[in-house]
Amino acid sequence: MTFRPRAFAAFSACAVTLSLIAGFAIAQSEDAQGDLRMMGQCKGCAFNGDSFAGRSLIGVDFTDATFEAVDFSGADLDIAVFDETRLANVSFASASMQGVSFSDAVLTDVQFDGADLTGASFDGAVVDMMELDQAVLCNTQMPNDLLDNSDCD
Repeated sequence: MTFRPRAFAAFSACAVTLSLIAGFAIAQSEDAQGDLRMMGQCKGCAFNGDSFAGRSLIGVDFTDATFEAVDFSGADLDIAVFDETRLANVSFASASMQGVSFSDAVLTDVQFDGADLTGASFDGAVVDMMELDQAVLCNTQMPNDLLDNSDCD
C-alpha cells in the first residue's frame, strides 16, 4: 500500500468537515434558544417544554419550527413569523402579538387568553382546539379567510 499525502489530506479534510457539521447539528438542536438570541430567527428549530414567558421576541422568524408544551405567556411577539410551524399545547396568554403571521401553520390545543392579535394572520392555518374567545381580535385574518373585527374600537 502506497501512502499518498494528497489523498490523505483530502480524506482528513472531509472527515473534519463531517464531524463539524454533525457537531453543529447537535449543538443547534440543544441550544435553539441561544440561536434565537443571537440571530433573531430560529427557522426549523424545535422547542419542547420551554418557557419564553415575558420575553421580548419582536419580529423573530420561527418559520417551519416545532413547539410542544411551550409557554409564551406575556411575551412580546409583535410581527413575529410562525409560518408553517407546528404548535401543540402552547400558551400565548396575555401576549402582545400584533401583526403576527401563522400562515399555513398547524395549531393544536393553543391558548390565546388575553392575547392581542390585532392585525394577525391565520391564512391557511389548520386549527384544532384553538381558543380565541378571550383574545383581542381586530383586523385579524382567521383560518376561514374571514376578517374578524370584533374588538376594534
